[in-house]
Amino acid sequence: MNAVQGVTLRTRLPEDDGPEGPWVVERRGRVVGAGGILHHYNPPWSDLYMEVATGSRRQGVGSFLVQELRRVCASSGRRAAARCDPGNEASRHTLIRGGLELRGSVLQRPLIDPLPGTVRAPSG
Repeated sequence: MNAVQGVTLRTRLPEDDGPEGPWVVERRGRVVGAGGILHHYNPPWSDLYMEVATGSRRQGVGSFLVQELRRVCASSGRRAAARCDPGNEASRHTLIRGGLELRGSVLQRPLIDPLPGTVRAPSG
């Protein structure tokens, strides 16, 4: 459970400024974070996304937002998931503090360009 004081989660209003997303975190009348839930091709999973205003980072706003988006997701019978760049430690830690667990990693292999202007998928 997150112990951020003085913040609330609500839906975005037309007059809201700040980070983009249909759900916003408000502190003292200002939008300090925003995010949303993408329901897509892999039910029951849904992807969470979020952004925290620069001056409000490292204050628990992001993990509060993730926690509350997870709650919204669960109330609709969906399971929350999220992705971030493996090198983005701040985002990864925010997602974990918000209640998500590390469950996978990314496997990559560079594409091969055998002829100028062509790209083929790597084999085996």
